[in-house]
Amino acid sequence: MVVVALAVGPVVSYAFPNAGSGNYWMIGLFALGMAAALVTVRGTRIPAPWFGWGALGVGILAAAWMIFVTPHTRNEQIISDTLAGTAIALALVSMGRAAVDGRVNPGRRVLEWRPLVWIGLWSYSIYLIHSPVLALANILLLPLELPTFVNWLLLVLVVLPVALSLAYGFFWLVERHFITSHQKRVINERVDPDASGKVA
Repeated sequence: MVVVALAVGPVVSYAFPNAGSGNYWMIGLFALGMAAALVTVRGTRIPAPWFGWGALGVGILAAAWMIFVTPHTRNEQIISDTLAGTAIALALVSMGRAAVDGRVNPGRRVLEWRPLVWIGLWSYSIYLIHSPVLALANILLLPLELPTFVNWLLLVLVVLPVALSLAYGFFWLVERHFITSHQKRVINERVDPDASGKVA
């Protein structure tokens, strides 16, 4: 199924080049993510370390492609996105299997760092809020015709903190009320209460 999903996007993009600006190959990347979650939970006969080495190999290939090809065309973008997505999926399986099996690997150590766990707690709110806030700010800044670097600095140093603050507010007011009791227990075990407060 994953192979079929990976094929759908490029086939649609090649067969219907004028079918709008939709990134249809993202269907395959979504399927990769779902497959990674399934393998993480259910396990596989493939030794867990192989996923880590696979992620490293595909990641190097993806980096080389992006550096030396510098994707500009739609077809080149499909290849770069698919390579990067595959590397990320393999890395997630490697770290996920390590967590399920009770093993510790470098990736898991990084992801279990308390500040990252805390950010992960409200990352969905960041995902929802940041883009419209940054887009609105960019639209408001365009008439000022600021130099690109100044515009970028304003977005990063002023607008981004505002977007993150709004995202955390959204999490606190809305999202946290939908977190299950199991999630709350895990979160409160992982996150330092002195740094962020327990999730009620």
